[in-house]
Amino acid sequence: LWAGQPSYTTQVSAVEISSPAEQAGLEPGDIVTAVNGIAVSRYDDIRRIARRQPGQPLALSILRAGQPAGPLTMTPQKIVYTDVDGFRRDHYW
Repeated sequence: LWAGQPSYTTQVSAVEISSPAEQAGLEPGDIVTAVNGIAVSRYDDIRRIARRQPGQPLALSILRAGQPAGPLTMTPQKIVYTDVDGFRRDHYW
């Protein structure tokens, strides 16, 4: 049974070529556990931190294959796009 908003985890599903994630060394399957020392459990947690510090490097603590790895440093970039309903959106990552 599902109700309400979907909650996305902090597991990396894909890494785009030349993206900040690739430049930082993130790999598919990595799980982000903290950003700048702040524990995260949902993608929205990461997005909220990135929005507060646009263009600033973020220290990512990750689990890779179940083992602590990192920290990795990633500098989010602002991406502006038009969604399927024609609304202009922005996203940091």
